[in-house]
Amino acid sequence: MTLFVALRAAFASVDDALGARPDARMRATIPAAVLDAVTFGRPVADS
Repeated sequence: MTLFVALRAAFASVDDALGARPDARMRATIPAAVLDAVTFGRPVADS
């Protein structure tokens, strides 16, 4: 579990440094309740 958390934190840091954003295709698969509840992080890319 510790290794997973460490890798996830490293991957998130790299994504943040690159300015990567979740894609619109991913947004289509996320339930509306989750999208409404999550108010932090990078916005989902358009198109």
